[in-house]
Amino acid sequence: LWERFDWRSSRLFRPRSFTWAAGPLRRTITATDLATGLLLALVGAGMLWIGVTQEAMPSSTGWQARFAGRLQHTGQEITDALAWLPGWAAAGAVGAVIALLAWHASRQVGWLGPHGDDGVAEVGVDGWPTAPGHEIDTGDQIRDRSDTLEHSV
Repeated sequence: LWERFDWRSSRLFRPRSFTWAAGPLRRTITATDLATGLLLALVGAGMLWIGVTQEAMPSSTGWQARFAGRLQHTGQEITDALAWLPGWAAAGAVGAVIALLAWHASRQVGWLGPHGDDGVAEVGVDGWPTAPGHEIDTGDQIRDRSDTLEHSV
């Protein structure tokens, strides 16, 4: 069945995209991404419904109960050890970690330059930002910049 029909030419599997705007922000999303998001939203809503209206989980037994007890004990020991740390300092540390992860993700998607300085990422032949410290030469090969400097001196 799969070999007899050309699924690529089927209207069902033709790539589609949707553009949405919220004020000055304008984004395009593929139909696959939209379907995935809707499915995840339905699963999340179902989980919330079950959690609110029914007995969400039966009590653990056996190895699950031992593991849960050990995990709670370890968590309590860590909490007790860090009790001297003020709440604002812990919140600041969590905020700093989140900011660092956001900065790293922004560099990966090309919103920041390769060194975060000019706001423009270096783009390779395929249109994707190149990795920091690498460039694409005319031979379409990735070469390390330090390698290039040594050979040019």
